[in-house]
Amino acid sequence: MNGLVERVIQVVIEEIDCLRANRLDDLPRLTERKGQALLEIMRHERLRPGSKPDPVLVAAMGRLRSKLDINQRLLKNHIGAVVETTRILSQSFAESEGDGTYTPFAGRAGGLR
Repeated sequence: MNGLVERVIQVVIEEIDCLRANRLDDLPRLTERKGQALLEIMRHERLRPGSKPDPVLVAAMGRLRSKLDINQRLLKNHIGAVVETTRILSQSFAESEGDGTYTPFAGRAGGLR
């Protein structure tokens, strides 16, 4: 189990590095790997309900939690930027509608007759 947690930590660190460097092309692959590894951890834990956790495992899970907190903060930051960009674009499109730009007689003196 310890090895599995360490692998998840490494994937999360890779994802953090990609987010910090804006190398977003690797994110889908890393997200898939992270999701699969976290699913393996949950399955493993279901197989051993009530067993006492190993102190080394508890420490590894603490490191994982810390890395996931950083990862979550960076993902929220990127998502916030996408939301803000979308808001600005939508507002810009809405303001440009109805200004005559796309009417058939927009450039003619006198407008519609």
